[in-house]
Amino acid sequence: MVAKSVLEGFLIYNLSVIIFGTIGNLTILFVCLRKKMRKVATFQLYAFYTVSELIGLYPWNMTNIINYYFELNLEYTSKFLCHFISYVQYCSFEISSWILVIHKNQGFIKLYIKLLNLTLD
Repeated sequence: MVAKSVLEGFLIYNLSVIIFGTIGNLTILFVCLRKKMRKVATFQLYAFYTVSELIGLYPWNMTNIINYYFELNLEYTSKFLCHFISYVQYCSFEISSWILVIHKNQGFIKLYIKLLNLTLD
């Protein structure tokens, strides 16, 4: 009984992550794709980041929901689907991490160039 209520709470969490994550990431994506923002490199990186995060939200959360309600584990249905779900899940978050690294390096390079210009003047 306790395990079932914990599992249902976990599924509510999965569903809320999907709903709020999708709404939040789509909002950020629409802001980043506005005409003025599209030309700025930082907002281009944020747009790619949100797409990667959107793709990463679904495989694990949807697999848990489908497994509970339909008693179907998508990872066991075929070898291709198992590899595909695992690849999308891990690859999307790795891409997100590297996009954040690129963004931080971009800020460091901008700051370094500004400081270099100040010392040369």
